[in-house]
Amino acid sequence: MEVLPPQNIGSVLIAHDAREGGPELAKALYNALKTRVKSEHIQFAGLEHPGLLAIHNIHKNYGLIIYITASHNPVGFNGFKIYCDSLPIDSETIKLIAYNMKRLADADFKFLHYSEEIFEQPPIEEIENSEYINALLSEPDYCHEKYILKIAIDGGNGVAGLIARELYEKMGHEVLELNCIPDGAFPNHHPDPSVPDNLMQLRKFVVEHGCDIGLAFDGDADRLGVVDYQGQIIGSDRVFIFLIREMMKFYKSYSDYDPAKPVHIVYDIKSSRHIQREIEAAGALPHLSKTGHSNMMQKVAQIEGALFGGEYSGHYYFKKDGLILNDAVYSGFRILRFIEEVGPEAFEHLPHDLMVPEIRIPYPRELVKGLLLHVKDSAQKNLNPISFTEIDGLRIEIEGGFLLMRPSNTEQKLTIVIEATSEEELCKLLDFTIAVLEDHEERLKDRAIDLKDLEPTKSKFGPH
Repeated sequence: MEVLPPQNIGSVLIAHDAREGGPELAKALYNALKTRVKSEHIQFAGLEHPGLLAIHNIHKNYGLIIYITASHNPVGFNGFKIYCDSLPIDSETIKLIAYNMKRLADADFKFLHYSEEIFEQPPIEEIENSEYINALLSEPDYCHEKYILKIAIDGGNGVAGLIARELYEKMGHEVLELNCIPDGAFPNHHPDPSVPDNLMQLRKFVVEHGCDIGLAFDGDADRLGVVDYQGQIIGSDRVFIFLIREMMKFYKSYSDYDPAKPVHIVYDIKSSRHIQREIEAAGALPHLSKTGHSNMMQKVAQIEGALFGGEYSGHYYFKKDGLILNDAVYSGFRILRFIEEVGPEAFEHLPHDLMVPEIRIPYPRELVKGLLLHVKDSAQKNLNPISFTEIDGLRIEIEGGFLLMRPSNTEQKLTIVIEATSEEELCKLLDFTIAVLEDHEERLKDRAIDLKDLEPTKSKFGPH
């Protein structure tokens, strides 16, 4: 019932984020792994920023990295991010792990309960921040005359606070901190910068202290939120556009840059229509991917000449020295590199459409296929669609925008994303969504859909 045979593991790196229970899980994991791997081949880094682990791995080449985290999920949750040969395990491997765990539970397997007396405390081998900072600051810097920026960072009481200030100050900027002491209780707000309410504290702080930009991080510092100097939230699609422009400048600054060599950028199914246009305008080739951490990292890794990739959720994936770096502190670093050249008003010139905040409604996964068939049929009759994309749910493109419906990767929920060029087009797509869901609900024997959150979103649209 093994998922990862011992001969394929090699050396192992274990670390955890700030969540309560992380040290105990790490200790249990260390002792379990010792039954399969020699202890000298297991490194335990303790509480650590995962971007630092990735940079450390460039030279160490661990066969397996296990990071104990629940990322931006609520207090009380915990879990594991598992990387084999620097890439996250795929969905099929995750399903196999879940299947084997269920088999053990069904067989009344006697699990070994945590005990201070039984489990050996793993020795902590600290990794110096300088390893990460020096690696980033040694990258080509195309800017010679720079703005000195005043930056506010909201660490969300996660692990970004361990390293972000030190890095940004060594870039030459002034840094003010909010919630940068790791605390798994997340006492100030939930650590998810993709939710506007979680950025309220940072928005006020930026304005009150006259900052040029605010950067917010989730619990394990792989998701980024951005606030401009006016305290306005910069939507993830506009941050992505900003990064496309920055990364193309950065790429062209390399001494071995070859303009004849194609550059590829990956974006996910939820992304704004502006993303594809921006990639093409920058002279790169766009590649559409399924949503999700492992899907995006695998896609960026597989495409020769891929520069980086980005998601609607605020995750960005950079190809660096043969690895894929999903690190919001590094994303912030690249944004600051751009702004220190052009100034803090740069965000004012980015394009945007109207977009409803992502809608998630309870919906049984087994019913999604039938629903999407119904939605596609109804769209053909009522929306005059330009195209359908079905690599991950159903995305319907019309002249004035798009509608995406897809099952959540992590919950029994339906995810809906709507973008439009005008208020009229936005309302048309939202009205269609409500009507088609209500129509399909009537066809079901039980009431599987909860539409209570859809109607209020009509008043929430606008630039983001």
